[in-house]
Amino acid sequence: MTVLEELRVWAREGFHITKLTEITGTNRSLYYYHHATEEPDEMVEKRGRPIPGYSKTQSGDIIPDEQIEEFLMEAIEGDGATYGVKNLTKLLEDEHDLQINHKKVARLCKRLGILLPQRLGNPK
Repeated sequence: MTVLEELRVWAREGFHITKLTEITGTNRSLYYYHHATEEPDEMVEKRGRPIPGYSKTQSGDIIPDEQIEEFLMEAIEGDGATYGVKNLTKLLEDEHDLQINHKKVARLCKRLGILLPQRLGNPK
């Protein structure tokens, strides 16, 4: 077992990286460099607040995300016009009386795969 592997084991036990690297005489940056390159799967985890899975109407009724996804699919299937996240958010707020953030609408649209790719600007 190498020194860096031993450091990783002790770090998982709860010891501070700074103290461990001082004791072993290795650079702290070397530990973090190898930690980032060798374990990308273990480090990936969702950050932030968990997604609640619902939104509320103006009157306080709870609408699940599945119902909102149905609203979105109904909105885009009709007239063939292209919708963006801002237009879909406004549609949900106006027609279905939802309190919903544009970021949530973007996440739901991405999950459904209904957004068109963004246009690229014309480089001069």
